[in-house]
Amino acid sequence: AAAAAAAGAGYNPAPNPDACVTTCNDRVRLTVLTERLVRIEAGALESRASLAFVNRYLPVPKFTPSPLPHGGLEISTRYLKLRFVPDANDCTLLSNVTVEVLGHDTWWPNKPDTGNLLGTLRALDAQTGAVPLNCTSTGYKLPADECTLAPISRLGWAAYDDSHNYVLDPSTQWPVAHAAGDDWYVFGYGHAYTDALQAFTLLSGPMPAPPRFVLGVWWSRYWPYTGEDLVDLALHYQHHTMPLDVLVSDMAWHYHNETPVLWGGYSYSPELFPEPQFLLSTLHQYNLNFTLNLHLDPVLPTAGAAYTAFAAALGLNASRGYPIPSKYTPPYTAPVADLLLSSRTFAQAYLAVLDTMNTTFWWLDDTPLWVSRILYEHSATKMSPGLAFSRWGGLGHHRYPMGFSGDVFTEWSSLAFQPYFTATAANVLFWWSHDIGGHRSHSDEAASDPELYLRWLQFGAHSPILRTHPQPWGTPNMERRAWAYGLPYSQYMADCFRRRGRLVPLLHTALQQATHTSISPLHPLYYDHPEETHAYTFLDTYMFCGMLVAPVTSPQSNLTQLATRTLWLPPGNWVDTVFGNVVAGNQTLTRGYTLWETPIFVRPGTVLPLAPPTTSANALGSAQSAPAVLHWEVWLQGSTSGSGVVVEGDGAAAHTTTANYTLDGNTNFALTIAAQSTQPRDYVLELKGVWPASSVACGAGCALQSQQYDGNRLALTVALSTTAGSAVVKVAFQSDLAALAPVMYTGLRLRALRAKAIMDNLLTHPNPAEMNLVVAVNTGTRISAHPSTAEQEVAAFPSRLQDAVPPLLGDRSLPSNKTAFLSAWLLQT
Repeated sequence: AAAAAAAGAGYNPAPNPDACVTTCNDRVRLTVLTERLVRIEAGALESRASLAFVNRYLPVPKFTPSPLPHGGLEISTRYLKLRFVPDANDCTLLSNVTVEVLGHDTWWPNKPDTGNLLGTLRALDAQTGAVPLNCTSTGYKLPADECTLAPISRLGWAAYDDSHNYVLDPSTQWPVAHAAGDDWYVFGYGHAYTDALQAFTLLSGPMPAPPRFVLGVWWSRYWPYTGEDLVDLALHYQHHTMPLDVLVSDMAWHYHNETPVLWGGYSYSPELFPEPQFLLSTLHQYNLNFTLNLHLDPVLPTAGAAYTAFAAALGLNASRGYPIPSKYTPPYTAPVADLLLSSRTFAQAYLAVLDTMNTTFWWLDDTPLWVSRILYEHSATKMSPGLAFSRWGGLGHHRYPMGFSGDVFTEWSSLAFQPYFTATAANVLFWWSHDIGGHRSHSDEAASDPELYLRWLQFGAHSPILRTHPQPWGTPNMERRAWAYGLPYSQYMADCFRRRGRLVPLLHTALQQATHTSISPLHPLYYDHPEETHAYTFLDTYMFCGMLVAPVTSPQSNLTQLATRTLWLPPGNWVDTVFGNVVAGNQTLTRGYTLWETPIFVRPGTVLPLAPPTTSANALGSAQSAPAVLHWEVWLQGSTSGSGVVVEGDGAAAHTTTANYTLDGNTNFALTIAAQSTQPRDYVLELKGVWPASSVACGAGCALQSQQYDGNRLALTVALSTTAGSAVVKVAFQSDLAALAPVMYTGLRLRALRAKAIMDNLLTHPNPAEMNLVVAVNTGTRISAHPSTAEQEVAAFPSRLQDAVPPLLGDRSLPSNKTAFLSAWLLQT
C-alpha cells in the first residue's frame, strides 16, 4: 500500500542539474525543462514533487545561457528567451524577469493571460446554463481547485504559480507545505497546443485510461432503491436490448428504517439491502459493476464491526460511541477531508472502513484532489487500472480519472453549455461525466421534456461517460428509463444507449492512445486548426474519437419538426454521416435535424472499430471486455485509402489490431487486418457509401461467413473468420464509387420512411396520395432485392421524393399542421 501511494513512483521530481542555471548565491534557479518550457524559482528552492508536478528530471534541451548587465542572465532556446535581472535590493524578487516567446508575446510574473484557452472548474452544481470558466486572476495560482487555467493560450504562453501548492514529503509521500519562495512554470508553445499538453504530462504524469467498463452505460438515480429494484432495473435494460454496465446506489444506501441517517453511516441499509453480499454476487453474475456514493462524513457506530476496528486503529475507545472524527475523539477532531490530507494513519484506517462495503471503486461526491488520489490508488489494489470518480480538485487531477460534474438543472441552456465545458476540460486533461438529462429541475415541464432528454442522450452517447443521475424529489417526472416514454421517443432514446454500447472499442482505443499522446479523445477543434478563427468561435462542436460532433442543443420548430444547427467544418472533405454525402470543409453549415439525427462528420477513409449491435444476450456488462466479434465501420466516400486501429487490453497487456485499406480506381477495395494477437478472431466489415459488390474474396487464414448489401443504407456487410486474427479482404464494386460522393440518399430515405409512418398513423383508410411516398421509401428494398439496379434506383430517388410531397400537401384529409413538415424533411438539400 505504501508503494502504491507513492505519487512519484517512476518519476523523479528533482530537476536535471545539467538543465539548471543558478544565480543569486543559489537562491534563484532557472530550469530549462524543454526548449519551450522553463521553471523559475526564487527563495527556497523546491525539489519535491507537488500535487501538480511530479517529474522534473527530463532530457537536457539545447539552450544557451548568456550574462546580462547588472548581474543579469539570459537563457535562449530556439523558441524563447528568458531574461532575469536581479532586483537591486533583493535578488530573489522577480521584479525583472521575463519570458519572450518568439513570434508571440512576452510573459512576466502575474501578467494576465488574456488569451488563455481555459481549463475547468470544480463542478456545475446547482447551475442552470453557462458558467464562466475565465478565472484569469486566480486560475494560474495552484492548486486552483475551484477554477484552473490551461497550459495553452492564444498569446503563445501560459504560466502557473506552484508556490502555494502542497508538495510530498519524500519519506512519507504525504502532503506538506511548499518551501517558501516563488515557483513559476512558463509554457511557451505558441499555438502548438498538443505539444504543450505533451510537455505538461512530462511534468505532471500521463492521463491514465480508466477501466473499460466505465465507458459503457451507467444507471444512477437518487432514490432509496432496494437490491431487488436494481436487479429488476438491469433486467429491463436487457429486455429492451439496451446496454448497461454500471449500477449506482446514491446516498439512499445509508437509509435505515426508511429514514435518512447521517451520510457517514458507512453501512448498508438493512431495510433496502438485507443481503448486500447476495446482491453483489448477483450483479457479478450479470457482469455488472456496482458502486456507492461517498461523502466524507464521520464514521458512525452504525457501521458496526467496521466502526470498532476503525476506532481501534486510531487508538480510540469504540464503546463511547462518538462519531469519528468529532470534538470528542482527539486528536482526530478535524473534518474527514482534512485528516485524510494530514494523517496517513487516519487514511489507512478510513480505507479499511470503505473496504467493508466490498465495492471496487467509490463515487466521491466531493472535490479534494488528495482524496481522489488515495481512492484511485487504493482501487488499483483491487482492479487494474484503478478508478476514482469525483469533482475537479485542481491541476494534476487528471492522474486520477474521472470527473463528476455535479448536480445541474434540467434546462436546454444547461445542455447547450456541456459540449463546450467538456471539450475545454481537455486542456487540463480532465475527463468529465455529466448527469445526462440533468439532476433536478425548476419545473415539471423541463423535467419531463422527452425532446430535451433525447438530445441530452445524443450528446451523452458521444461524451466521456453516459450516466444518468436524476433527483425526483419535488419533480417526480424526472424519468430516465427510455422504455417509460412513448413512441417515437423511447425508440430514439434506446438507440442512443445502443450507439454508446457500440462505441466502447473505439473509445477504449482512444483513451489508451491518449495516455501516450496527451490528447483527450474529446477535444476542441483548435487543437487541429490553431490558425483558423472559426475553431475558436464554434466551441460547442468538438472532435470525438476522430469524429466531428455537433450535438443538437435547442428544441425543434413546431412547424418543421426540425432543430436548426449551425456548425463549422474545418478545411478538407468530410462525410456527412446523417445524409451520406461528401461535404467540402472550411465552411459554415446551417441545417435542420430531425429528432433521431445527430450531426456527425468523419473524414473520408475513416475506419472505426465498433462492438456488435446490442442484443438481449450481450446487453449486460458487454463493455467490460473486448467483443468476440469486432466490427470495422469503413467510410469509403471520397477516399483512396484509409486506416483504423483498435487497442484491446490495458497497460502491458494491451495489444493492437490495425485495419488498412486501399481503393484502386474507385472500384477495387483491399483491406488488410493485422493483429498482434495470433488467436482466432471473427470480424464484420461494414462498408459505408458503396455500390453492391461484384465479387468478395478472403485471403489465406480467412473464411467468408456471409455478405449482404443493404439498399437502405448503401452499405455492404461482410462477415469473416480468421485462424490467427489477421486477414486480407478484397472487394470489387460493380460501379465507380465516386458517383456516390455527392448523393444525399441514406438520410433522406430514412426521413421518408418515418414520414410515411406518421402518415399511416394519421390516416383512417389507405390514401392514394401517399403512394408516391411509398414508392420512394421502397427504393432501398428494390436495391436490396436487385443490387444490379442500384445506380438507376439511386439516380431516380431525388425526383421520386420531390414527386411525393405535393400530393400529400394538397390532400385535405391530412391535418395541415401534420403535413407542413414534409417539405422541410424531404426536400432538404
